Amino acid sequence: MISQKITVSAIVITFLYFAGKFLYRDLWFDEAVTLLNFALLPDAASIYRNYAIPNNHILYTILLHYWLIWAPAGLDPVFWMRLLSMMLGAATLLSMYFLFKTGLGGRRIITPVVIALGISLPFLVYATAVRGYMLGALLLVWVLYFAREYSVRQSWRNLARYVIALVLLVGTVPTNLLGALAVILYVLPQWGANFYKKRQFYWLVLAPLLAALVFYLPIWRQLLGCFRLGEGWDDSLKVLQAVYAALLYSFAMLIFMGIGAVTSLGRNNYNYLRTSRFFIWLLPIPAALLLSTPPFPRVFFQLWPIYALLITAGLRDVSAIYCRLNKRWNQTAWLLGILAIVLLWGVIQQYMPLQAAFSRRNGNLNRDDFFYCYYMRPTHCPDTTAARLKKEFPDGVKTLYATFAADPWPLMYYCNANNFNVSDFRFDGPAGPVKSLPANTVIVDRFDQKIENTEQRFNIRTKLLWSTLNHHVYVVR
Repeated sequence: MISQKITVSAIVITFLYFAGKFLYRDLWFDEAVTLLNFALLPDAASIYRNYAIPNNHILYTILLHYWLIWAPAGLDPVFWMRLLSMMLGAATLLSMYFLFKTGLGGRRIITPVVIALGISLPFLVYATAVRGYMLGALLLVWVLYFAREYSVRQSWRNLARYVIALVLLVGTVPTNLLGALAVILYVLPQWGANFYKKRQFYWLVLAPLLAALVFYLPIWRQLLGCFRLGEGWDDSLKVLQAVYAALLYSFAMLIFMGIGAVTSLGRNNYNYLRTSRFFIWLLPIPAALLLSTPPFPRVFFQLWPIYALLITAGLRDVSAIYCRLNKRWNQTAWLLGILAIVLLWGVIQQYMPLQAAFSRRNGNLNRDDFFYCYYMRPTHCPDTTAARLKKEFPDGVKTLYATFAADPWPLMYYCNANNFNVSDFRFDGPAGPVKSLPANTVIVDRFDQKIENTEQRFNIRTKLLWSTLNHHVYVVR
């Protein structure tokens, strides 16, 4: 029992240590949209009905709405919001440990993999994001657990728990249906070679679609409208490159240890249905290639916990093979060595030049979701810009225009937070593109953009007032 307490403490403390610095960052576009457009609506029903854009991760947004009500006075609201996701991240890691340690070789095998997941860069990004991705990852772990329980004993109780967890999963983000497919592939070996002859198996397969219908049928038109928006990337192969590069970046050498488990295929009585789990690794491929608009790479982050469990199974098999081949093999020394390598890589992957190198090859400033996203960089500081605007214009301004590249939603939030008065805040948004800018309009553009493009668009002349790391600020002459 003492050893388990130490293990659990190590998982949580290591995660919190690495995640701590990610809590202190400004909101970015999607986070500010989530907060200002949805989380601040008056009640849960309003949030549910307002599914105008996919940014509303409905169940997470409802959870965030009530979390904000309990915000302590005097605490930075952004810090408080990020704490919610960090708690969900810790819950994800602990759920994986307690629910799956027995079936995957025990706590000694699963611990280094769970720690590797918890200190990986993508996990840290979304475990401190004001978005629903971490809630989706946590719910997927529970969906997998209930699916496994139903596969062992096909009772109505186990099926009901599985369906309820699925409703919560797809109610967070509809693209979490991909995770539900991964769950089916994961538990398929438990159904045996004649799985297709078992009526209960079809409840397992149909439940995700039924859960999606139950949750989204009342807002079906809004859901279709979101699909028609076609948000995503324009290059399927680049999406896949970013996803698989992020997996290698997250788990590094553990993935190759897992691949070593293919040698177990030759053992007697091997369950060849286990090969269904291999296809979980391939799920991003049809999603990226077949959809009319390839999804953002972050859509696939929900699969990270299942990938970690697959790696755990591989590590278990490799460890068993080494144990048989080497009678003097010491499991404790072996796993402590792996843990040391995991922690060392956790430190190395935080090295900024390495992050930047991967980022340049996988989306760069505007599209990177995993390595060195623009909102993780020191140059993303809309709060600083808003504070400077308040200082330079203490009485506020009549018209302020923020270009799309300038991230207008966070800028709007921080202008409000700094009590900077703007009578007319203009930006290209759902209401349509801005058509004109009057004289004396203050323009905020991102540091790497050319003001000539804005001048040509509106047929105006501007004067540079000052700059921050994030923005150039101009005024229309």
